[in-house]
Amino acid sequence: MRRIALLALCPVFLTLLPCCAGPERTISGETPYARSFEAAKTVLRDADFELDRVDARAGIITTRPRSSAGLGTPWIDHTETLGDAVSDLMNSDRRIAVVRFLPGDAEGHSFRGDLRQFEGPLVAEVTVERERLYRPNRRTQSTSIRMRSTMIDPSLQDREMMPVFAAPLAADQRLAQRLSWRIEDLAPESVSARASATR
Repeated sequence: MRRIALLALCPVFLTLLPCCAGPERTISGETPYARSFEAAKTVLRDADFELDRVDARAGIITTRPRSSAGLGTPWIDHTETLGDAVSDLMNSDRRIAVVRFLPGDAEGHSFRGDLRQFEGPLVAEVTVERERLYRPNRRTQSTSIRMRSTMIDPSLQDREMMPVFAAPLAADQRLAQRLSWRIEDLAPESVSARASATR
């Protein structure tokens, strides 16, 4: 009976979904840089990243590593292709986003002071670093996965690679480009955004 009632209410929920959309986002700030900096923070939070370093003076925002399981975590929108989603599902991958604000003209390249005092054009450069977690010497029992064990390797332990370590992969250029587009949509016209070159 409960299932029938729930099925009957589904059209009502679908009708109300458009009303649940949030208001158009506005970014406050006294200067274009302040508004752009807040826009970058907002975009990173909306992308399910947790902010780590937030340095308005130096123009740097970094996030903590964010793991996702691709197809297994569809609410974390960090993959652009089916191949990436399958790869994240099969492996323990995580991403770190970095936004750096840089002077946008040749004259400003020599600027080394507080970016909050800089009055020229700015560029928000977005990088998404990708890492894969490895758990060396893990042994799985054929009878039950709960009986798996890990062999301790003293040499890896001395190098702080036990029980898990992270190895860098190629930067996620697609996600960096998508984040840069979102930042540029929210930032003032005097501030542009771009994905950094693949390293």
